[in-house]
Amino acid sequence: MNSRQNNHMSAPCFSIDALEDRRLMSGAYDWLPGLAVWDSEAEATPAVVMTAAPTKASPIVKATKVVDITGNWSGTAKIAAPSGTAGASMLIASQRGAGATGTFSLGPITSGQTVVSTAVVGTDRSFKAVFQGKNFYGSISATISANGQQILGRWTCNTGGKWLTGTVLLEKVVAKVRR
Repeated sequence: MNSRQNNHMSAPCFSIDALEDRRLMSGAYDWLPGLAVWDSEAEATPAVVMTAAPTKASPIVKATKVVDITGNWSGTAKIAAPSGTAGASMLIASQRGAGATGTFSLGPITSGQTVVSTAVVGTDRSFKAVFQGKNFYGSISATISANGQQILGRWTCNTGGKWLTGTVLLEKVVAKVRR
């Protein structure tokens, strides 16, 4: 009998096995009743058989699409204080999934500049964009209408340390076909 068989209540035994020039430490607890690991008791002990819980199929979730906002948009940006209104427009040149890239000329939201940026369109029809240019930082948080023809929301812009806020309304420009 070796020392492992005589001392079933001792600490667990570990062995180190070579595995492709690496050392792998493996171990087994040999003091548990009925679970003799290294001696002939293992052959005499019946195996414990457990059955797995029944599985249920996961529900199939349909992919939710985002609204396609490519194209020209035009509208107004209202300034809360001092009050005022300015023209705003954007041209979304491409959209891949939730990311819509284009040029934005949004009046006070882009500090009177035209910038290139990427907006994020959510499956819940949300529209979020951040703009950064020379001496300004602006953002929009808005919602796209159910028919995908309007974007309405709030904006904020920091120009030279001065914060402006307001609302924005953009409408999709639909090209008229001449006959």
